[in-house]
Amino acid sequence: MNRHTTEAIKARTSIRKYSSHELPGKKLSEIFDILTTENEGPFGNMCRFWLIDSESYRNEPVKLGTYGFISGLRYIIAGTVTKGAHLNMEDYGYVLERKIIQFTRMGLGTCWIGGTFRRSEYAKTTTFHDGEIIPAITPIGFPGEKQGFRERVIKYLARSKSRKEWSELFFDRTLSKPLTKEAAGIFANALEMVRIAPSANNAQPWRIIKEGKQFHFFLARNKVVKESYKTVDLQRIDLGIAIAHFDLSLREEGISGLFQTANKFPVPEEWTYITSYTAFFSE
Repeated sequence: MNRHTTEAIKARTSIRKYSSHELPGKKLSEIFDILTTENEGPFGNMCRFWLIDSESYRNEPVKLGTYGFISGLRYIIAGTVTKGAHLNMEDYGYVLERKIIQFTRMGLGTCWIGGTFRRSEYAKTTTFHDGEIIPAITPIGFPGEKQGFRERVIKYLARSKSRKEWSELFFDRTLSKPLTKEAAGIFANALEMVRIAPSANNAQPWRIIKEGKQFHFFLARNKVVKESYKTVDLQRIDLGIAIAHFDLSLREEGISGLFQTANKFPVPEEWTYITSYTAFFSE
């Protein structure tokens, strides 16, 4: 997990068209190994994942699908986390994104899906336990050879190549002072990986205040996303994805740290404090 992480983060894109070819046994074995290991998030929640071959349910009364957003859909990864647990959505986003980065390094395509699938139907594909929730899923497979017009339109509407500037996302001790790449120093690459992380409606709801070796993570909610997706809190999942990009990129550079609750900053009312990261190294 400590090799070529940032390259995979940069290479990953949401794939909505898949090849109909069956995944070879070796790939399926690798996927299974990834899904069944390292399933605890940085905040202590255990996640559970399984691979679904939709062909197995063709003659069953199970209606899998993503409301037409994905073509060539065959293999899907679903997962659960305990409903209502502290920072459960952040842990789920972190753990699944860590796996998605590994799948990207295997040459496989994925696409985060949180609001356009029937959770009750996917629950039928496993032994579902009380207190569990399926926050999000992803198709997985070889990308289709040609991107169709419909996929290009969806990507354009999602503004998949558009990202906020550093000055809107990262701050140096106070909100009145945007953090520059020069001031970020050795943390600049990890923060850039946060900036390009995927998020619902490409809203990028994360904000980070740097204070020495501490980085304070906040959720700045997007009202459109909040009103559009009410089954689960997708923006908290997005925070988990961003935290994964930050943590894993730093690990690749040999920097470790600890996530913990720290003193809160005076921030706008629409911001929610999530966690703080303290790096372990001597400046």
